[in-house]
Amino acid sequence: MKRRQFNLVASASLGVFVVILWLWAMSYDCGIGSVTQRITSRQTLASRRGQIIHEWYAKPDTTLLYWKDNDWRYLGLNISLWPSLTLTRVPYWFLALLTAVGPIVRTVERIRTRQRVRFRSRRGLCVRCGYDLRASEGRCPECGTGIGALEEAKI
Repeated sequence: MKRRQFNLVASASLGVFVVILWLWAMSYDCGIGSVTQRITSRQTLASRRGQIIHEWYAKPDTTLLYWKDNDWRYLGLNISLWPSLTLTRVPYWFLALLTAVGPIVRTVERIRTRQRVRFRSRRGLCVRCGYDLRASEGRCPECGTGIGALEEAKI
């Protein structure tokens, strides 16, 4: 069940990864240049030059905490605080990296599983538990897997 859930999450993550790559490429498109979408009357979301930019405007009568050093920047992430505006910038490469983790882990897991099955079947071992089946007939005495599974697993 956990493997099925992980496959579902990895597939969804791969889909989001593809969409982010497309949006990243479109943010550099000369014809579009900048795409801005107003979320609420005080919030906007924009896509410009490889970044997603979120702007939040405070009410004019509200005073936000104002720091002398009002910028935080690290690895392309940027959060700026002003008395009436909070600006957050997230680069697309960061989002692409986050969403690529699930598919990469799943691919590595599948490669390792195939290598393990291939290794065990070539040496006459049970593909499920690794028990030596050269003297056994019918089923693996350790885990009960049929020896026919050994023949099916040979690649």
